[in-house]
Amino acid sequence: MGILAEAGGQLALLRAGVSWAGFHAWLHRPTRRRVIHDATPVTAIETRFRAGDRT
Repeated sequence: MGILAEAGGQLALLRAGVSWAGFHAWLHRPTRRRVIHDATPVTAIETRFRAGDRT
């Protein structure tokens, strides 16, 4: 990744109507409680699925 990749990414953001600062803030925000809460049952289901011969 170099200057060209960064410039291409910024161009895509500008085309989408998003500022670089806004994208950076979104990218580095903390994980929301809802996402963590929703991931917990998925992890439990995957664990049981793997432990039960994937059936």
